[in-house]
Amino acid sequence: MTNHTYSIRAATTDDADAIREIACLAEPEDAATATELTAALNCAVFVDPYLTLDPDLVFVADDGTRPVGYVLGTGDTPTFVGRYRAEYLPEVAPRLPLGEGEPITWDEKFAWLLHNPEYMLLEDVSAYPAHLHVNLLPGHTRAGLGRELVARFVDALRERRVGGVHLATALDNIGGQAFFHALGFQHVEADLPASFFVRDTAPI
Repeated sequence: MTNHTYSIRAATTDDADAIREIACLAEPEDAATATELTAALNCAVFVDPYLTLDPDLVFVADDGTRPVGYVLGTGDTPTFVGRYRAEYLPEVAPRLPLGEGEPITWDEKFAWLLHNPEYMLLEDVSAYPAHLHVNLLPGHTRAGLGRELVARFVDALRERRVGGVHLATALDNIGGQAFFHALGFQHVEADLPASFFVRDTAPI
C-alpha cells in the first residue's frame, strides 16, 4: 500500500488539466459511458467557469506528485451567474451548442446547464450566497481530504466576509449527504431534483 503525504493548497493555472481529469474520473460508475463530449461538457459546466471567474476560490489536495482532489466555487452566486452569462458563456457556447427539444441524454442535460446558468439562482438558499463543488480521485476518499478541502474553502469565504454557503448532491448520493451532514451542513428543501445543503461559514 502506498503512503501519501497530502497538502491542501491554493490551485495554480498549472493545475487546470489535473482538476478537469478529477472531475471526469471522480464518479467511476459514469466513466464507462462517458465520451469526449461528455467530459468537455462536464468541465465546461462544473470546472472551467470557476477557474475563469473565481480562481482565488480553487484549492487542491496534492499528494506530492499531483492534485488528487479539489474544491471550487464562488462567494456570490448571483454575481457569478451574471458574469458567467456575460463573460464566460460567449466564449464556450459556439463550440458546445445547445440542442433543440427536451434534454434527455447526459450530454443534452449538461449542454442545457451550460447554456442556462440561472439554474443556480435558488430562492431557497438565497441567505447562503456562496456555493461549492468538491471532488476526489478514487483511491483518495478515505484520507480526510474532503473535510480539509471544504474547511479551507469555508475559511476563504469567511475571510471574504461571506456568511453562508450552499451545495447540491444527487438524491441517491447517500454517502455524500452523510459527509456534508458531518461537516455541519443542514438539508433544505429546494425545487430541483437534488439534495440541497446549507451552512454558515464558522470554522469546520
